[in-house]
Amino acid sequence: MVTGIHFGIYALTLNKERLFPHLQENKEVVYNYLSRLLLEQLPFENADISVHLVLDKRKSKPLIREFNQYVERALRHKLALNVLLRITHEDSKANPCLQAVDLFCHGIYKKYESGDSIWYDIFKGKVRYEDIYLPPKKESVPYKP
Repeated sequence: MVTGIHFGIYALTLNKERLFPHLQENKEVVYNYLSRLLLEQLPFENADISVHLVLDKRKSKPLIREFNQYVERALRHKLALNVLLRITHEDSKANPCLQAVDLFCHGIYKKYESGDSIWYDIFKGKVRYEDIYLPPKKESVPYKP
C-alpha cells in the first residue's frame, strides 16, 4: 500500500478492439476525447486558486494548442471564474511525477493485457476512478475492477 503521499489515480482504459476503424486512424481525436472524459472525473471544483495540469509531451505545437483549447473549454464549467487553469506538456524524462504516472499506467496495462495485477494491487487503494471505454462485449470474459 502506498502511504504518506496524498494523490489519487484516475484511469480510463480504451478497448481498442471495439473502436471504429475510422477512429483508429484519427488517434488525436480519440486521445483528446478520452482525455476530456477522464479529466471530467477529477474534483476540479475543489480548486480555489489554480489548477496546473501537466501532461507528457507527445504532440506537436499546433496539436498542443488544439488540445489545450479543447480541454479548457470542457473544464471551465468545473472551475470557479477566478481559478487559473494552466496546462503544460513536459518531457517525462525530466519530470519525476510523470515517470510515476508511467509506472501506474504500466500496472493498469498489465492488469488488463495479461491479467497480472501484482503491481496494480500495491497502489489500488489510491485509485479514485477506473473505467473501460468500450468494454468487452457481454459474451466476452466479464471485466472485474
